Amino acid sequence: MAVTQMRDGTRRQTMLWLALFIGPASWAIYELVVYALVKPVCAGGSPFLLVAIGAGALVPVASGATIAWSVLAQKRRYTVSHDAAQNRFLATAALSLNALTALLIVLAIVPSFILSPCE
Repeated sequence: MAVTQMRDGTRRQTMLWLALFIGPASWAIYELVVYALVKPVCAGGSPFLLVAIGAGALVPVASGATIAWSVLAQKRRYTVSHDAAQNRFLATAALSLNALTALLIVLAIVPSFILSPCE
């Protein structure tokens, strides 16, 4: 029984760390890919390709926020312990960071509607 609880706790913390870092990693990859594709899009590609890449970058951010939200919702049912407090902090930090990252990606997509890639 104790081994199963330890595995569940380790798995939960691994998922929380993944949820914490998936948003910023997605944003960094989005910035690199869009920067690399600006010249080809300017040369004749569709500018909506950049918007589609931005929408695709929001998917991992949403999944990280969902993981954090589910762990945060589960933790409210249990008593307070050191591990529960640590998981709650990680879940809150991951949820906040993913929300901020989603805002950054959306704000990076908005100029694609206003400016051409060549400007």
